[in-house]
Amino acid sequence: DSDYVVVQDADSEIEASLLEKALAKMEEDKGIGAVIASIMPLEAETFVRKIQVVEYRLTNFYRMLMTEMDTLNVTPGAFSIYRASDLKDVGGFDEGNITEDLEMAFKLRKYGRKFQMIYFDSSRTEFPSTVKALYNQRVRWARGFIYNGFKYREMFLNREYGYFGMIQLPMLVLMPLLILTSFVMIFTGIFQSIYG
Repeated sequence: DSDYVVVQDADSEIEASLLEKALAKMEEDKGIGAVIASIMPLEAETFVRKIQVVEYRLTNFYRMLMTEMDTLNVTPGAFSIYRASDLKDVGGFDEGNITEDLEMAFKLRKYGRKFQMIYFDSSRTEFPSTVKALYNQRVRWARGFIYNGFKYREMFLNREYGYFGMIQLPMLVLMPLLILTSFVMIFTGIFQSIYG
């Protein structure tokens, strides 16, 4: 019955001023479908978590830039606020989807909604603490992107969705391929210099 719906993972905590700032953003622009926050760790005592702190700082900065370009492509489970009317209009969350936060972002984008990010207030969440847990999380995310990318494939390279469809979505496909190619080239170069 409320005007807004807040999604927050069970292993996350939000900073005190975050909800008020998020609501203010939603109120000032009726075209905003969701507001997200920076994500930081609850604890970063292990080496694996410390690496993720660096990763998330870069990710948060990147998401801030995406906000400015109106290409933000995810509404994280760690903290997102939506208009209840939008969630109802798009049929709610797909409960069978392994990355329902990504799927909801694609749905709202298709519906014509944009997203905003609050950069200086965070949702603090539990990061994976082992290499295996981190690997499993990232495999799930990759599978979710492939599934949802295929489900919403008509948005890729579609001018109707602006920079989101023309730049952001293709880059999400190309970046992993470029990173993989870079690693192959680096290791090939190292191998050749040692054994060549």
